[in-house]
Amino acid sequence: MMELPGIIGLLLLLANIGIYLWHKKRNYRPITEQTQYYTVSIATRLFARVKYLLYLLLFIHITNSGLISPSPFQWWSVIAACILGTGSLVLLHTSLKILGENFAPCDLGIKPSVIIDHGPYSWCRHPIYLSNLLHVVAQGMIVNGPIAWCVFITLLVFYGFIVRDEERSMAQD
Repeated sequence: MMELPGIIGLLLLLANIGIYLWHKKRNYRPITEQTQYYTVSIATRLFARVKYLLYLLLFIHITNSGLISPSPFQWWSVIAACILGTGSLVLLHTSLKILGENFAPCDLGIKPSVIIDHGPYSWCRHPIYLSNLLHVVAQGMIVNGPIAWCVFITLLVFYGFIVRDEERSMAQD
């Protein structure tokens, strides 16, 4: 039977994926003849495929680690991770909600129709990426294993390429 930290980690992961999919289905901007594109790097295109593997690894890691009961010291880590994970979910939902129809998957290289500069975007240029990184840190705090931290580092590298591509496209305008 899975212990409470594993259940919490699993619920946070499923909530993250659910929020993303709900907003993607609800706010996805259709591609028209007026859609403008920017050039994306090979790393950004690769991310579109690798992200599913990363979330699958995280899922497997959480379910396997969730079978082990944490020591008393780790409970503080689990509580802090719950707070961080919940905050990352709120940031993700708010960012996607404010982005609205301007949302497009990063690997498609679709230029936004307007630059959003309010809400989380007023203090962070890429709050969706930040929320995903914070979410993986929370998962790492819950399961305290190497796979979660490897996923974090991999996401950090990929987001570096994605942000570079997006920033170059904005500088061209």
